[in-house]
Amino acid sequence: MAYILTGILTVLLYLSQVFKYMAYRLVNSFIFQLKNGLTMLLYNKISKLTAFVIRSEDVGKIINLLANDFAVLEQRGTYLLSTATFPILFIGNVILLVIKIGWPTLLGTIIILLTVILLTKYS
Repeated sequence: MAYILTGILTVLLYLSQVFKYMAYRLVNSFIFQLKNGLTMLLYNKISKLTAFVIRSEDVGKIINLLANDFAVLEQRGTYLLSTATFPILFIGNVILLVIKIGWPTLLGTIIILLTVILLTKYS
């Protein structure tokens, strides 16, 4: 029985690594395209401004602030990677624990998830 559980955990770990690699590539590509699209949208809007508006507003400051926001968006995009690959191992491990220990595993898992949700919401 231990060999079967070890084999299942190994397959789950392998699948999570494969999906993590694929998700990493897709997330980086998506975030890069999103950043470029938003930057092009910004420059198209600014290029249509009149000379009067450019003199009255600090356009360089606006561009700098938005460029920093786009950079933050690109950096935070990697968090999508962990949210995409986490459920594979979590669900697989919970299923294996339910098979091995029984239904009280579900109660413990629900309590842990509720604790995490409450801590992130109220801390």
